Amino acid sequence: MEDFEIFFKEIASYLWMICLGVMGGTVNYVSRIRRDSKLKFSIIELLGEWFASGFVALMTAYACLYLEFNFPLTAVMCGISGHLAGRIVYMLDTHGQRLLEAAMKKLSK
Repeated sequence: MEDFEIFFKEIASYLWMICLGVMGGTVNYVSRIRRDSKLKFSIIELLGEWFASGFVALMTAYACLYLEFNFPLTAVMCGISGHLAGRIVYMLDTHGQRLLEAAMKKLSK
């Protein structure tokens, strides 16, 4: 029974971190809609924002766990990363492409 309780608490913690990320993503989406009057609300775009925000928040939670951050700091980091999810994914994609191109150039020499 004790193993189940530990497992449940761990799953609940990760779900909470994902929810915080999704809330951050929602704030980002709503503020983007309010800032630009040409943009209209789209449930598909909001769902995309939620998935990206939840994914980035989960990855942030794993990184914080690895770095041994405490629970409140991890929660803050997950909410912020959820808010910045689209930008974080774009930055990682751009940086990853540069690293891959540099590695390919090295291999071709």
